[in-house]
Amino acid sequence: MSEIEARNVAQPSAVTEDHVLALVGSGRNELERAVAVGDPAMVAEVQRRADAIRYLSKKAKLAIGAINAAGRLKSDAEWEGGRMLREAEKNKGGRPTENPSPNVTGLPPTLADLGLDRMQAHRWQDMSRVDRDQIDSYYKSREEKEAEIASSAIAHMGARIRRMEKITDKQNTYEELPPDDRPVPVIYADPPWRYEHIVSDSRKIENQYPTMTTEDIAKEDPAPEEDAVLFMWVTSPKLREGLHVMEAWGFRYRTSMVWVKPQIGMGYYVRGQHEFLLVGTLGSLPTPLPEHRPSSVIDGRRAGHSAKPNLRPVLNTMYPGLWKREMFSRRPAEDLWLVHGNEAS
Repeated sequence: MSEIEARNVAQPSAVTEDHVLALVGSGRNELERAVAVGDPAMVAEVQRRADAIRYLSKKAKLAIGAINAAGRLKSDAEWEGGRMLREAEKNKGGRPTENPSPNVTGLPPTLADLGLDRMQAHRWQDMSRVDRDQIDSYYKSREEKEAEIASSAIAHMGARIRRMEKITDKQNTYEELPPDDRPVPVIYADPPWRYEHIVSDSRKIENQYPTMTTEDIAKEDPAPEEDAVLFMWVTSPKLREGLHVMEAWGFRYRTSMVWVKPQIGMGYYVRGQHEFLLVGTLGSLPTPLPEHRPSSVIDGRRAGHSAKPNLRPVLNTMYPGLWKREMFSRRPAEDLWLVHGNEAS
């Protein structure tokens, strides 16, 4: 930052775009040298310098290109620093300590040596979990929109990856448990609701498949993980009961999807042509990535009485790599899918 200070920081108008880009280029070279020799202290110094350049660029109201050039350098330095911290943690069996240690040859630098606190170090390590291709894609997206690059967005992506890795690792510890006892983070349910009133005996649901009372459904145990999401089918007349079962299973209602059926049905007030897929959460399972979030409207033909569109591919896309359980299933188990139901085989 000394070069900028020499140009009088108190007068941001003295900071030009060409000068900022030159400083960023110099910082980029320093970052490459720091990475080549594996020196986290040098990386931390580049990060601080890039942060100062970015701040002054914004204060001088320079073009977004100059601001983002400094922002990219800052983020890249944090990514590299986080990668080094994670490697040190892996190789030494623990994180760098927060307090300074005696200057003994061979000891890794402490967080104080790097000018970091634990929160910053944790954030940098989260950033380093994000693939470079994802980061470059983020940079490109922001630049195309002429929007500011923020390392906090990369840290958020990294935090999500860390949490998903933790969930996946935990799932691997359940491999020896029976399928019905194995906690899973994704539950998909199509309960066999029992209706008090029917339009005609010929259309009794019991003629098609056994039904259950709401309380019996509520007593079922979907065996969710402590951080989980539930997708549950309900018809409009059973909306209240659906929310009751969701709560009984330990989930909190969040949102819903709607299946628009190709055929119109029966009804006392309106002729039904849709069903709801309620979405509830338990704990703090990360939400799907934006590019993996489907439309809230499901358009699909049914294959039999009460047979819903096959949403397994949709849920696989939303929550890749996570185990799932289909309650009251009519389909067999498959990769990463456990089943529980009268018609499952």
